Amino acid sequence: MSGETVRKKLTIGYDETEYVCGKNAIEAENDEGTFIVSETISNIYPEKIKRFSEGKIIFVEDGENSKRIDNYEEVCRILMEREVERNSYLTYIGGGTIGDLSGFIASTYKRGLRLKAIPTTLLSQIDSSIGGKNGINFSGVKNAIGTFRNPERIVADTDFLMKNDQIIREGMAEIIKHGFSMDYTIIETLLNNDMESVKNGDILRDLIVKNADIKASVCNQDPYELLGRRYVLNFGHTVAHGIEAISRNSITHGAAVIYGIMYEMKMSEIYGMMKYDGISIMNKLMKRYGINKIEVSDEMLDGSLSYIMNDKKIRNGKITIPMATKPGMTNMAELKIEVFKELFLKAGRMM
Repeated sequence: MSGETVRKKLTIGYDETEYVCGKNAIEAENDEGTFIVSETISNIYPEKIKRFSEGKIIFVEDGENSKRIDNYEEVCRILMEREVERNSYLTYIGGGTIGDLSGFIASTYKRGLRLKAIPTTLLSQIDSSIGGKNGINFSGVKNAIGTFRNPERIVADTDFLMKNDQIIREGMAEIIKHGFSMDYTIIETLLNNDMESVKNGDILRDLIVKNADIKASVCNQDPYELLGRRYVLNFGHTVAHGIEAISRNSITHGAAVIYGIMYEMKMSEIYGMMKYDGISIMNKLMKRYGINKIEVSDEMLDGSLSYIMNDKKIRNGKITIPMATKPGMTNMAELKIEVFKELFLKAGRMM
């Protein structure tokens, strides 16, 4: 899904949900399909959910717990009972975990339902709803079973972002990642604004479009994650995924990514690749947007390093990670495991 394609599939605006999905949608199909809805979103925005036909909704809990295999089986059972046909629409309304579950169901139930996405967090609007990856957890491993399934339509309804600034802060992690690794104008935009100006003008919409384009353009080069082109999207994520796993997801993805970006910047600096003070700029952004730095103990770092040693990017005793070089640029570094461990431990002592 290229940047051009995602713009055709992406609808952005305040309360756009009303016009795209539901009984009164201006582009309604003969069969509006089935809706998998986050229980949290249903409780916070009951007036939106009432727009959908009651008998078409399946409510699902939020978080990684929703991605259990028994939950997948339960939703498929409901679809069977309702005699949902192949090629019917399945629309999800929720964050990234709801999208992971729904995408996997859409790609496997009767070998294919048509997928629509209404991601309700900034993180999911610019990241997880784009690129097609989905999955459920199995045997204690996150996304151990999954496929690729791109939505036919993505609706980024900014109304979902307005009640809680923390939802924007969480998504800001991926925006900042794109800025430091691929497009420094994003960082300049963030430095020239603050939370209020981002929320109350066109800046938020522009950021969603730009970051969705970046994610889609990268994924289009490597749609099934076979060529290593998506590795650039992992900037900050090698460390972040370890932190998330060891904390058993008590540390959110956004908070872990912010920490991971700073940690991997320090590793790049030690390795001699980073030629500017990116960490100082990170600190300015965090202060400007009220993003708190998490506290990570030595024990957590040790556990994270052990987790990283099973990373899928490890091949033949080497791990490939994006390293910061210049503002808006990263280079891929293929490091021997011993070198990676040394950099990781040195950075940990300096954080």
